[in-house]
Amino acid sequence: MGCYKLFNMKKCSRCKIEKEKDFFTKRKSSKDGVNGRCKNCCSLVFNKWAKKNKEKQKKRCKDWHVNNKEHSRNYAKEYNKKRSYNSIITNRKKQVNNLSDSYVKACLKNEKKHITPEIIKIKRIIIKINRLTKQKQI
Repeated sequence: MGCYKLFNMKKCSRCKIEKEKDFFTKRKSSKDGVNGRCKNCCSLVFNKWAKKNKEKQKKRCKDWHVNNKEHSRNYAKEYNKKRSYNSIITNRKKQVNNLSDSYVKACLKNEKKHITPEIIKIKRIIIKINRLTKQKQI
């Protein structure tokens, strides 16, 4: 037991593997301040329990969200901001790479011509040629 304290190590009561205390969740009531099971084992045990007790888990999650509405809303806002920003960038990159009509039209907006499907096709070819020449120069 003494060597565990020296090296900040602990043995998991479930998997019996010696790990650093960073791999254990905090627990104030424990002598050493960490849980007896490592984080991985706790996760496995909880997931097993959640599968067996779907209704209890659903109620537990619902109660948490009701009691933590503000936190829940803020988290959802941040998640959606990141997700929408990333999807916008991803979609834009796809449009640029595939030379979509909307991208080619945006390139043609500076020119004061009536944009027809033929003009879009010609501009798409010009952009492809410019890209190929740039690649050859590099």
